[in-house]
Amino acid sequence: MNASSCNVRFSQINEIINTYNFQTKIQKKLQTEKSDQNIKSKNNNNSISEDKDNILIEFNKLYIKRQKLIDTIFENPQHIDKDNIIVQISKIENDLIFLNKDLYHKLDQNFTNNLTSQVQIRALSIAKKSIIEKPFGFGYNNYYIANNYYKYDFISANPYADNLNLRDGTNLTVKLIVEFGLISIVFFFICFLFLISRQINFELKIFLLPFLITQGLRGAGYWNGGFLMVFMIILLLLMENLKIKKNK
Repeated sequence: MNASSCNVRFSQINEIINTYNFQTKIQKKLQTEKSDQNIKSKNNNNSISEDKDNILIEFNKLYIKRQKLIDTIFENPQHIDKDNIIVQISKIENDLIFLNKDLYHKLDQNFTNNLTSQVQIRALSIAKKSIIEKPFGFGYNNYYIANNYYKYDFISANPYADNLNLRDGTNLTVKLIVEFGLISIVFFFICFLFLISRQINFELKIFLLPFLITQGLRGAGYWNGGFLMVFMIILLLLMENLKIKKNK
């Protein structure tokens, strides 16, 4: 990956965050007021149901359906009725605009933004919401429950982002916060104590901490990359130092 592509990726992060923040504002608005518009059913596959209270859920389903149709045009150009698919896409776009014109244009505008960044920022948004609404977390290895719980709270500009890293949150920091909530502070506090301890050799810190840092930034699970084993070693070293201090 060259420097220019990295610069493009980082320049897009602010826009992606703004897109998620924009959705949060829409959510608050939808939660405080019910839509007065009666959504009429249509007799085709792209219809918007009358009984849908949650506009974001309906919006997300249509948005994903639109993307699948667009993919079909590029993947099988020789074996499809392109004109018919374009008509279907146009109808869906009209329905999306009807549901929320501003959100549709915001997502469409940022569709080409880096997929990796979208997945990571989506995971951070879930962690932020989780720590507020579920302060003690969703439980061990239950990140996927949180992901499903907030599935329609954050619609990614690129729908593929909604189907990636469903169980690990892209990194162990997010996974810890979502699954253990405020209890995860204990883990971060122990790591901090290990870092500032003067009784532990600097060489040991240099050797052990990178394991936790790399897993914290991009780890997939507690049992991967030696994460749990390294954390247990750190914990034992701190406990040993504590015993030495007491005996002095």
